[in-house]
Amino acid sequence: MKSIRQTINFPIVVTTGFIMLLFTLLQISNSSVLTGVDSVWAGQEQSIELPVTGMTCAACGFAVKTVLKRLDGVHDAKVSYEKKTAIVSYDPQRVTPEQMAEAVNATGTFGIDLHSVEKHP
Repeated sequence: MKSIRQTINFPIVVTTGFIMLLFTLLQISNSSVLTGVDSVWAGQEQSIELPVTGMTCAACGFAVKTVLKRLDGVHDAKVSYEKKTAIVSYDPQRVTPEQMAEAVNATGTFGIDLHSVEKHP
């Protein structure tokens, strides 16, 4: 039988974690790394699959997607918590994989290692 303390602690822990995640996203959205998404592309669109570390739940995937889509030149980001990857469609004349990794790594919670990256035409 669960005690009242165990029943109360679980929602508090989940809520606290979610608040910390939102706070991190707010800090990143105010950083100089992010410039906003522009729907007009200057060059050829490319796709890249990035390995993402640090994701522990579906909300983490949403947070990573939000960070990536705020970069100027990123058209779309499909993030999979289960596969621990992000497939990003982007304009290589406006944003680089290094800038994407820098933005995600700046969260302090998630990371991208560019050593095992696959580009998709």
